[in-house]
Amino acid sequence: MSLLKNNGSSKDNYTFIVPENVAFIRFTIMTSNSNILKAYYNFTNLNNIQDFKLNDLQLNFNINLNNFMKKSAKTPLISWVDDDCNYEGIANVKNICDELNIKCTFACVTSGISSTNEDIPNAGLNNSDLKNRLLDYQNLGFHITSHSNHHAKIWQSTDETYSPTECEKDLITSLNMLRENGFLDYDFFIAPFGTHNTEIQEIAKRWTKALFSSSGGLNHLNGNGRYNINRLFIQSSNSLESYKNYINNCFENGDWLVLGTHSGTPSEFDSNLVKQVFQYAQSKNINIQPLNVAWKIRNYIYNLYEMF
Repeated sequence: MSLLKNNGSSKDNYTFIVPENVAFIRFTIMTSNSNILKAYYNFTNLNNIQDFKLNDLQLNFNINLNNFMKKSAKTPLISWVDDDCNYEGIANVKNICDELNIKCTFACVTSGISSTNEDIPNAGLNNSDLKNRLLDYQNLGFHITSHSNHHAKIWQSTDETYSPTECEKDLITSLNMLRENGFLDYDFFIAPFGTHNTEIQEIAKRWTKALFSSSGGLNHLNGNGRYNINRLFIQSSNSLESYKNYINNCFENGDWLVLGTHSGTPSEFDSNLVKQVFQYAQSKNINIQPLNVAWKIRNYIYNLYEMF
């Protein structure tokens, strides 16, 4: 008999059906990779069985969850996100991907595909050129997602024009534009300027599946949660050895390493270094996937933690 009824997607919408005289419960979850996680609760700790709440499983479940993750969440994973969608830059990124037989995510500043906006980051181009190139790439297995509509200073929390209200409007415009132009899985938000304070995280929660910052570092298990996922930029100012160290730790600990680039800024984009970084990851047999595919592999970890 199932004692747990899910009344919705929220962690608060669960009901435990507890028969009389039951003093012990087993809580079982089947994860997306067919592993089974079990948590237990002894009702003798309760003064009144009717006062039992889902949170009463918190401590016991966390112990089981941590033990489970140590054994099962050991699949290292790497993703590559290229920011802004510069017309020439994304072609260079695709060439590297084709050579290495991998796919990446392109984070689109959607004013660049608008037919009405004059603030175009690709001067001299018809916006439809960029849109069509991105749609072609999507058909080849690449992933396109939102990097806001304008990437304006309103997103920079230290700027005097910073405005969460305007940020939310800008994000909604960007998501709608991607949807209306035929893009899929566009709601993985790449935060402009890497801004991930509480206000921006709350906005992202209302509209997107996840928020990616530019804090650097690896994502171990749940980390900081799905609305503060670390991203590490590949820059020519850093050595290949430094990236090898991150990849080695990713491999050893079963982490998710999300790498970022700015292919549209030549001073920041070293194609040889980028290629060497991903070649090293391939030499370790680490799975390299765009965000939308990586999410299918990693999402259950966030789901499990957020249930309690």
